[in-house]
This record gives sequence, structure tokens and C-alpha cells, in this order.
Amino acid sequence: MNTSAVDSSLDIAAWFIARAQKDEWFLENEKLQNLLFLSQLHYALQNNGRILMPSLFTANRYGFQEPNIAKLLKTVPNCLTASRLPAEIVSFLEKIWKIYGAMSLKQLANMIKQQTSYPELYPSDTKIIVEINSLVEKLKTQSKIERTTKLKETEKKVLISQNGPVVVSKWQPRKLGNGGN
Repeated sequence: MNTSAVDSSLDIAAWFIARAQKDEWFLENEKLQNLLFLSQLHYALQNNGRILMPSLFTANRYGFQEPNIAKLLKTVPNCLTASRLPAEIVSFLEKIWKIYGAMSLKQLANMIKQQTSYPELYPSDTKIIVEINSLVEKLKTQSKIERTTKLKETEKKVLISQNGPVVVSKWQPRKLGNGGN
């Protein structure tokens, strides 16, 4: 039996909404959905399959969503109020926010679609429920394969520029050829 760290996914959604407001950002519903999914996935990866919140996720054109929260926020916007979460959960959510919060919806959706089993889970407009534990196992297997082939792990850092969020990477100058110049 799988237990969750918090009682409701509404608590996690409310935390992300409050966190975005603290930074004076507008949090789109689709981006919130992706943050909820990534939180669930990362928590399960770090805690041997234990889930963060009791939620079901389905795939859609933006990535993944928790349909109950999506419908609630669509019908009654601004209805969630943050409740007190345990310190270790808040710390975990802060890390998720630090990594993914500044990313645009498009960047977040593209990353999720490339790094998960998204094509298998969203072949068309069908509503396939995502099995978090099987997805976690696939990602663990994938990361083991990457480590054994010694692929260079790169940590993406997102900063805010005058044009909005940007992904920062290490500068790598191009090599100049031995042309006659």
C-alpha cells in the first residue's frame, strides 16, 4: 500500500499559487498542473515510490494534469487557500519551485514531454491515467543507463533576464578551423 506525505493535492496546489503570488508572478493553470506532476514525480523518485499527494494525473497537450484540480480552478478560480504543511514538505516544494518556477509554460511542457513517457501516455485525446510508480521505475532505469554510458549530466539553471526566464549554461567557445585567414 502506498501512502502520501500530505492529505490532499489541494494543499500542494494552494502552496504553489501562494508561492507564485509571493514572487508577484501569475501562475497559469497549465503550469500549475505541470508543477504538481513534477512534484509528485520527484517526491516518488526521492522517497522509494512514496507519493507526495493522493492524485491521479492524465496526459494532455500541455503535459500532465490532475483533472480534479484543473476542473475546480477552471470553474472557481482563486478558491484555494494555503494550509500549513510540514517543514520537510515546504523545503521540498521550495526546491521544485527554484528549479522549475521561473520556466515558462512552453519550456516546462517541452521538458516534460521530452523526459517522460509522454508520447506513450498521450497518443491522442484519450484520458490515460499515469501510473506514477511505473513512470518512476522507467526514469530510474533510464538514469542508470545514462550513468553507465557516462553521459555528462548538466544541471539547467534558470535566471531572469530583461526578456524573462532564460536557461543558463556553461560557455563553450566554438573551435576555429585552420583556414588560411
